[in-house]
Amino acid sequence: MSLRLELRHVGFLLVFSILVGCAPAAGDRNGPPLADSTFVSALVALHVADASAFAEDRTPAVHVRDSVLTALDVPASDYEATLAWHVEHPEALTAIYNQVLDRLNRLDLPDASP
Repeated sequence: MSLRLELRHVGFLLVFSILVGCAPAAGDRNGPPLADSTFVSALVALHVADASAFAEDRTPAVHVRDSVLTALDVPASDYEATLAWHVEHPEALTAIYNQVLDRLNRLDLPDASP
């Protein structure tokens, strides 16, 4: 099985686990705090970090999310509020995840097949 396929599965699992655990932000009806391009970059980086841990048979560290967001200069509160906004707007989340998948598929990743 290729790393691209595993990365896609890990990505979907990560997103759905985050979505299930997040409640929409009350009173935020004007749009997400992060620009779509920033949110896509953060999601791609998080998926790559998670997939790398998975490929190396190690559990991703809890602090990975915060490290990735810090490296991208994205406040965790803005990321969480943006994610919560997208939970309320599934059509926007679908568009974001299409961009994430496009970017992940363009990455030059090694094939994990034997």
